[in-house]
Amino acid sequence: MTRHITLVGLLVAILLAISSFSLMVDAFDPGGPPAAGGIPKIVTGNWEWINYQPTGGSYSPQYDINKDNVQWLELNWIYPYVNQDAEALGFNLAAQTGSSAPALFVDGIIYIAKNTKAVHAIDATTGQEVWYSDYLSVNPDFNQLVAEFPYLQGSRGHVHAMNYYRGSDWLIMSSIPCYLAALNVADGSLAWEMGPEILCGTNEELGNPAQGIMGTFKSKGYFPSISNHPPSFHGDIMVWPSMGASGAGGRSSIIGFDMSNPNNPQELWRTWVAPAMDGSDKDWAIDQCDITGGNGWYFEYPRYRETGQLALNCKDAPEDAVMNDWINMKPNTPHYGEVHTASAVSPVWGNMPIDPETGIIYMGTGDIGPYPNSTFKFGPNLHGSGIIAVDSTTGELVWWFATNPHDLWDMDCSWGGIMGRSEGTKVLIKACKNGIVYALDAATGEPVWVYDPPNIRRDVEMNYGVDKNNDPTGKDACCNMVFEHMNKDWMHQPKDTPVRTICYTHCIESDIAYDGKHVYFAAHNAPRNLTINNVRDFGNNGRAVYYGAEERNVTVFAVDVDTGETAWEFFIEPGAFRGGILVTGGVVYAYASDGNLYMLDSDTGELLSKKFFGIPVNVAPTVGAGDDGKHRIGLHVGGGGGFVFRGHGTAPGTFATFGLPDSLPERIVRIEEIERVVEVEVEGPERIVEIEKEVQVIKEVEVIVEKEVPVEVERIVEVEKQVEVEVVTTEQVVSPISYIAIGLGVVLVVVAGVLFQRSKA
Repeated sequence: MTRHITLVGLLVAILLAISSFSLMVDAFDPGGPPAAGGIPKIVTGNWEWINYQPTGGSYSPQYDINKDNVQWLELNWIYPYVNQDAEALGFNLAAQTGSSAPALFVDGIIYIAKNTKAVHAIDATTGQEVWYSDYLSVNPDFNQLVAEFPYLQGSRGHVHAMNYYRGSDWLIMSSIPCYLAALNVADGSLAWEMGPEILCGTNEELGNPAQGIMGTFKSKGYFPSISNHPPSFHGDIMVWPSMGASGAGGRSSIIGFDMSNPNNPQELWRTWVAPAMDGSDKDWAIDQCDITGGNGWYFEYPRYRETGQLALNCKDAPEDAVMNDWINMKPNTPHYGEVHTASAVSPVWGNMPIDPETGIIYMGTGDIGPYPNSTFKFGPNLHGSGIIAVDSTTGELVWWFATNPHDLWDMDCSWGGIMGRSEGTKVLIKACKNGIVYALDAATGEPVWVYDPPNIRRDVEMNYGVDKNNDPTGKDACCNMVFEHMNKDWMHQPKDTPVRTICYTHCIESDIAYDGKHVYFAAHNAPRNLTINNVRDFGNNGRAVYYGAEERNVTVFAVDVDTGETAWEFFIEPGAFRGGILVTGGVVYAYASDGNLYMLDSDTGELLSKKFFGIPVNVAPTVGAGDDGKHRIGLHVGGGGGFVFRGHGTAPGTFATFGLPDSLPERIVRIEEIERVVEVEVEGPERIVEIEKEVQVIKEVEVIVEKEVPVEVERIVEVEKQVEVEVVTTEQVVSPISYIAIGLGVVLVVVAGVLFQRSKA
């Protein structure tokens, strides 16, 4: 019998433990790693990826800093950057001072990647340096690499991002497509590195562009100095875009590597995203449609403006508009019948979200070089200025979406994407430089909704989607999937005068954010004149010669993720916007070129607060916690982070953090007695009426007692008093599971008692 009692007691203990756990879950939902399309729930204090996590979103679930207290943010500390000699290191000084990469918060340490590829590790609580590494500032020797691999360009581009790879404890920053290295997070030492032969190819495979040698990969151009985004991983598989140089050829591909031993990486697959440059892939665009089983889509902006059609399926595209894609079809011109040496799909430099459930990786591709003169290339130019989905295990192309077929404007789609959900459907959300935001079915690429920001002016001679009269049916509006548009040479052909543009290259030039309810982004107008030059063997051929007299302006938007409709908008003038949006604690943070950090209510768009720094910066702020558990907003101030805006300096700049004071100002509740005297006429005896009503406020209940005391006189004076009394209540909510568990526990205790009494008898 004792055994029965012990067993019953054990069951009681288990049920009571379940009850306690149920109560704990009601009080705090620990969440878990979000499924693809979900948002994070665990408050870790970290920000480990350029956009918080591998699936993107630029959203942190912390709520220490929130819409109710953000106005009290104050400076915690500043960290001045080391003044490296960028020119001596081979970097362009105007573009490369400071940092262009959002800072990471990892386990109480902030990690910052400089444009010179130096890395700072800083204590998030104190602002003191933990370690500093300039290994990648001086390694490798790029002059030596260029001499050894003639398909490489020489100079180095800015660092757009750095990611932390938990489990491996690596930091990997943006790097040119043919070189990649990882640093150990503990001390900044080199963990491993990979060179051109592995990441791009051998000289036999890629040839020598200067000598006109094509190579067995049928590539006859260069691979760039502009940086790729850091790689994405699915288990031990690393996915890496090996992309050609904008305006300088180089056949682009995506490569999967087995990185179980990073010192001996093994290529698993290579998927070409550009055709052979010898002109042998005349059916390139048609084949790309067949490979995906028809899951290919063309966004025709004029047709969208005219009819609302979201996209044209690749199987419905006219054959004469897609045959001979990329090939120069102008007789008696250089490289006739082949892909021109200046034509290429340029690097992927935005976040490449990967679905942890399916292993599908999504990436937005760079521009279709050369821009803005396409005289020597025909067709939609797949897969430049678009979005592709690739199976990370096999390299199979799952679907593609051409956001800007036959791109004449350098409106690529390479800023970061987001895994989200729209009315329950898993979607990829992507903003492109054409100023348009797309929500695409993550499985097929078919558009769920398309959002065209109403603030962007299109009624200029650049003719994107509409002509200068804002007419999508005008003869100059481009580009629909028809032969005439796929054969257009430049945006205002046949004119050869400078062309007026509003947002040439960047109507949206920043990362977007997502909190499960809204998609947040900034779109701007930045007028300038553009001169279009002749095509040359290598190099782009446009030059912006003048910023217009019109004021530049920005609008920050919140779009409902389920409907694709505007939730709110916030206007900034003058200003432009580059970098990215942060959303956390019910606050949207937007750092504009007017030198202000704007803090907006994520539900309404109301301006909650702003801080003026007096210098344009194009890097998104991030948020994280130090060892003290306090969250801080971290952002760059000054430096090369503002290199696309006029007025930035060449000083390296600083990093600053802002947090809440140790104690916030106390809330003062003022109780006032209000007396209102009115004249009324009444009949009958004196009467007193008492009215009680309850108004519920967040965590407070106010009881207002209102009394009317009419007194019968010839001219009656009514005295009304209002008294506000603050009553603070605390409510404990117990889940139904808890009640059941407790009830069963009580029953079992009674049963145990009965059994015990019987055992004594």
